[in-house]
Amino acid sequence: MNWVTQLIISISLPLNGAAIYATCSQVPKDNTARIYFINLLISDLIQLYSLTALLMFQRFGRIFIFIYIFGGMVSIGFMVCITLDRYLVPTCLRCSCIRKAIQISGVVCFVVWFVPLCIVTRVYPVIDFPGPAITLIAIFLLLPYPLLIFLLCGTFRALCTASSVPPREKRSIAASVVLVLLIYSLLLLPTIIF
Repeated sequence: MNWVTQLIISISLPLNGAAIYATCSQVPKDNTARIYFINLLISDLIQLYSLTALLMFQRFGRIFIFIYIFGGMVSIGFMVCITLDRYLVPTCLRCSCIRKAIQISGVVCFVVWFVPLCIVTRVYPVIDFPGPAITLIAIFLLLPYPLLIFLLCGTFRALCTASSVPPREKRSIAASVVLVLLIYSLLLLPTIIF
């Protein structure tokens, strides 16, 4: 498990940096995707630090596992938000006023942080390792994966037919969606399967 965790950490940090750099440099400041990416970075850092702490302080393993699960749930929530936001750019240009509403994105961010916190604090006192609750959490964490793949395919299909979206923005949208799926696949998927 130690070499797997070290591999996940060493791959995830550069991918997180690449995703944040791509979004911050290419997405306008008033866009909601920027807010979602910053929250995604914070949740991914929570996961990476909990993995590191788990390696260093194995005596408190249960606490760090639940912090990791919390970070994973929040991370997946923001991955879905980002992918959906990027999907709406070429498909629903009339929805741009909804996409850019900072107040709506603030409420979405609160919900994405609050719901996993409620789930983890509810499950933490009663869970026993290994047990059916861990299996249910793993299934819950896997559920958005088909949605992310569907949104990725839909985004690429919409980008091919969208003539009103500039080529530079098309590349930015495609890069953001691919990086989100890579982060999910390399950071969360191996741990969920394990």
